[in-house]
Amino acid sequence: MLILDESALDGKLGGMAWLLTTEDPAFSPEARYLLVRVWLMFGTSPVRLKIKQLQELFGISRKTFLDARGELLADPRSEERRPCLVTRYQDDWPDWGPGEFTRGRPVREFRVERALGQKLASMPIDRGAVSQANKVAAALHCRAVQLGQNTDSFDGRVQVKAEDQLPSRLAIPGKLLLAILWNLADRRGVVIDAGLRRLSRLVGMSPSRVRNHLNRLEQLGFFTLRVPGLTGRFVPGKVQSALVLNSAAIGYPKLATDTPSTGIFLNLGELSPVASVHRKCDRISNERSAAAVSGKVNDGDSDRWIEAEASAYPGLVPPHQEEEEGEEKPPPLYSAFAGEPRRAEVREYLLFKACDYVTWLVNEHPTQLHDGERGERSEPDAVGALLERVERELLSNGQLRERYKGARVLLARWFCIHVWRRAQEVIAVMAKNEEASPESVTGNIGSRYSDILLMPVRGKTVHFLTYNCRERADQVDAKNPA
Repeated sequence: MLILDESALDGKLGGMAWLLTTEDPAFSPEARYLLVRVWLMFGTSPVRLKIKQLQELFGISRKTFLDARGELLADPRSEERRPCLVTRYQDDWPDWGPGEFTRGRPVREFRVERALGQKLASMPIDRGAVSQANKVAAALHCRAVQLGQNTDSFDGRVQVKAEDQLPSRLAIPGKLLLAILWNLADRRGVVIDAGLRRLSRLVGMSPSRVRNHLNRLEQLGFFTLRVPGLTGRFVPGKVQSALVLNSAAIGYPKLATDTPSTGIFLNLGELSPVASVHRKCDRISNERSAAAVSGKVNDGDSDRWIEAEASAYPGLVPPHQEEEEGEEKPPPLYSAFAGEPRRAEVREYLLFKACDYVTWLVNEHPTQLHDGERGERSEPDAVGALLERVERELLSNGQLRERYKGARVLLARWFCIHVWRRAQEVIAVMAKNEEASPESVTGNIGSRYSDILLMPVRGKTVHFLTYNCRERADQVDAKNPA
């Protein structure tokens, strides 16, 4: 496996990220893959290896290499576009040197084109973690996998029978797609927007081919979790697919500088109201429909439980505003979830997003989670930002806006309340596991505790919590006595 250090990267990270996020319909996935590999390994230096050596180096067949290089070695005199690679005879750089030649067939030297090389070298990188760059490079470099599909495993140790193992070969487009996903992911491997159209433009394939390669990657164990995109009846609006990537599947080992990882299974806990919202709302709807037949409809508390739960936390709910005269009262909030035709898919997505918000709160705003159970003393930035994200990402459906108007804000607050409480629960679980106080845990997030990630487990009523924990100075001294 390819492991890069800071000296080997030498200003190539920004260029690599730019190449993996730039859309260019002129190139095939194989050409894109070759260009990224050449830049990452050689930079602007001439490539003097023979074709057979390059085949072995890049894990590519002779025909695929020649075709991809031919695309990149376009005629520099063409007015349509400049070439990405040039030969010694096409280049005007004076620093090729005599080169080293061996007996046998002549070597056709090439390098990254001058203007492109300068552009790639000047590209900034805002996530300079070497480990993240190693994951992107490992995805480009991986040739085979030995993992099979197992949604219950989160540490990469997937156990499958020999006869159930899938073929280990991963095609070049699949490698490129995997590298692009890692480049789009955050440091915990989460890709929020993995829609087919976006990925097809980045990889240079049709959406149907991208779908096939995504299915292949999922079968081979490269995803810890995959949540399909959908459009709910009211909640959520139109949303793209999301992924959680598996670093163990690309052969990425822990480096000596990496902190040990801890994994804990949790029950749904404070997110159980979110998980059961459709079932409960369907029951309320059925009861009201039956009562309407007999003319005994009663606007009791049963159909206002969402409002009641939201109102229980004043810190997340502003003072009640009187309805304007003549304003039509919106329907009860339970109806936003009742009769959902894609209930299973919506439930899965809502739980994923809830975990995403919990992860964000715990990593970015840990100290605000202990400002009182009801959040009255919480600073407004975390609360306000959370509410804004929920309204934008889950409640953007046009029909929802039209039907519920301002009442949808209360839906957002209902959802936020359970997310907030789950985040508090995560802190408590970490404190118990580390035998420390919640205040100590929150004060050390970002330093001692890092990369905290909460994920739903598909088909289960549990979540999986992972985080890295750096040892304290006294623990290090105890292990390494003078």
